[in-house]
Amino acid sequence: MANPPVRVMNVVSYGYHEYAAAAGEALTSTGVSESFLQRHRDNELTALNEWLPLLGDRTVTRWIFTVVTKADLWWDKYDEVLEYYQIGPYAEKLRGVDSRLRVATLPYCSVVHRFFGTAKHAGSFDDEDRMRTNKHFLHQLVDLD
Repeated sequence: MANPPVRVMNVVSYGYHEYAAAAGEALTSTGVSESFLQRHRDNELTALNEWLPLLGDRTVTRWIFTVVTKADLWWDKYDEVLEYYQIGPYAEKLRGVDSRLRVATLPYCSVVHRFFGTAKHAGSFDDEDRMRTNKHFLHQLVDLD
């Protein structure tokens, strides 16, 4: 932070976090637990509250690029997910520090993988979607600077 402006690559996953959790906590007999996803979205907001005051000023930060990973798991809720990060609660906190801050939000998927090795991924997401979103992500990243 000594030589502003910094660039921030912010990685989120709409609650599809597999760290320090048991599959039984995340999955139900019918799929992924919505309360598990909500709790982890809340954790994303808490993390944002921790680091944003340090970097969320246009004089310090050139841009913040939010990468919504695991698109293969939430692709069927595309509009809902992108709205959450672009204009919903997450975006409100992100822009609340400095409305002039340049932000971008894009989906990303490095691999198609079942959640906790069990829950199905979004049926409408395929390898072509993965390659297209990743290509778009890289183009946008280059264009931001």
